Amino acid sequence: RTHPVPRLQALKDRVSVNDIQFCFSTFELSAVVLFSSLWQSFANRSSVKKHGILNPHLAKVLAELGHTDLLVIADAGLPLPLGIERVDLSLVEGVPRFLQVLEAVLLEVDVEAITLASEIMLKSPNENARIRGLFTLEPTYVSHVDFKSITHRARAIVRTGECTPYCNIILQAGVHDGFKR
Repeated sequence: RTHPVPRLQALKDRVSVNDIQFCFSTFELSAVVLFSSLWQSFANRSSVKKHGILNPHLAKVLAELGHTDLLVIADAGLPLPLGIERVDLSLVEGVPRFLQVLEAVLLEVDVEAITLASEIMLKSPNENARIRGLFTLEPTYVSHVDFKSITHRARAIVRTGECTPYCNIILQAGVHDGFKR
């Protein structure tokens, strides 16, 4: 009979004294009981998150946002300043889309102000309209250079796989006051 752990099998093959072999049998039984008990405790857990933001890093960042903290949701090309927490969700070009991430974040975070690069109005007007359609707030538009400068004050930056020009937003966290967005 082979041992389930090859290193122990090799050791067991070299030892022929009955009482030592008995110890290995006891060890095997103890290991099986321990594994079975651990498996049952994991199998019976129901704490796996099923709704909202599933990415643990992003969920943690959102949970830690305080009033007036800045959160940047960025396209794949926005330079990320050193020292700012990064949540890189980008997988391949276009995955995930900027709007998918923004919409998911807005279900979790109250926002009191938004900032966009003014270049989005000319370079990506359809995306600008879609973004504006998600808010009752009027955005503040700044130059892309100023936008990049503001990102240095962000609590975190969430990078998407979006490659549409200027699809970046700075969200200023608000205070929860009902269901108003």
